[in-house]
Amino acid sequence: MVNVGHPVQIFINKELLATAAVALFVGYAQKHIAETGRFTCVLAGGTTPRSVYELLGKSANGNQVDWQHTYLFWGDERAVRPDHQDSNYHMVERSLLNHVSIPAENIFRMRGEIDPMEAARQYESKILQFYSRMISSSIADNLQEKTPIFDLVLLGIGTDGHTASLFPGSAALREQERLVVAVNHNQPPPPLVDRLTMTYRLLNHAKQIVFLVSGTGKANVLSQILGDEPNLDLPAARIRPAKGNLLWLLDSDAAVGLYA
Repeated sequence: MVNVGHPVQIFINKELLATAAVALFVGYAQKHIAETGRFTCVLAGGTTPRSVYELLGKSANGNQVDWQHTYLFWGDERAVRPDHQDSNYHMVERSLLNHVSIPAENIFRMRGEIDPMEAARQYESKILQFYSRMISSSIADNLQEKTPIFDLVLLGIGTDGHTASLFPGSAALREQERLVVAVNHNQPPPPLVDRLTMTYRLLNHAKQIVFLVSGTGKANVLSQILGDEPNLDLPAARIRPAKGNLLWLLDSDAAVGLYA
């Protein structure tokens, strides 16, 4: 049975899931821009998030977002060029960025085309610089512990339980100091290329984290994460916001094993 301590919303199909996720994105953007003058969001790769971005990129939805005050980051990236078919940035560019009027300076991509360790160092520095420059002093106080707080983090999940590029058994799971690290990825799932990823320290400080999960292929791993006794060997099970909120948006196929 599902652990009722986890906020879970289940939709008949992935199209309705995407519609709900877009409404959530728009609502959070409007709320945070009204309250603080800006909205910061961490984007996920994967097929389910892509359907959300495609729907968000349609004018009826995208026009509800003040993109001039929206700032986009990536939770992970593959060590490939930004125009490569496996690039998370490239996927978001095609599905969303090319269809909305967001300033180039509001887009903070990970540099997958350079050495991963250097790219991770640069991205961590870029995040810290952004928050020290843009965020009000009350929130900037959190930088004393070098842990910025994003308004919204979107995450997907793999059939092996990974999220972002936090894979089972990876050294990145044990990282407690760095905000962004390089990941040597030489075991399935493909593509078998090195990665960059935000760490638990950064992800779990977000105000709101939302998992987007669809398809029967995710049913088994979800039952292990959302059950009464979560399998903490699965990286996604360790996403637990320190002070924020966690929400799972699932389609009925992914949720099929939760109430068995």
